Amino acid sequence: MKGSTTCSARRAAGRRSRRIQSLSCGEYDLLHDEVLFGHTNGHADDKATYLGKFKTGSVRYRDAEHQIKNVKVFGDAAIVSFHLKMRAELTSGSLQLNIVALTVWTLERGRWRMVAHQPTAVSS
Repeated sequence: MKGSTTCSARRAAGRRSRRIQSLSCGEYDLLHDEVLFGHTNGHADDKATYLGKFKTGSVRYRDAEHQIKNVKVFGDAAIVSFHLKMRAELTSGSLQLNIVALTVWTLERGRWRMVAHQPTAVSS
């Protein structure tokens, strides 16, 4: 059972690329209602604040390269580490991101949803 759970968690984490591409299209199903989304500047957003940035157009993600490094499943929770290179368009200008991050996922009613995201900037 653990193998299939790990594969399921890996697929959910892999959908991050789809989430990155679809945030501005209104697809928010992978985020848990209680998500805490950290940023490299030390700030953190709840779900409403994070999604509000995409709904208003003040943030758009572009050109994402995403590589999952590790997935660890603990019952109905999973920890995923990954490397992400991406360009973000902000109201203040363009930002090139190069991060490693840990995300925490929870399995509820047969669906994996992200409950936490904490990135660290990587020097180029």
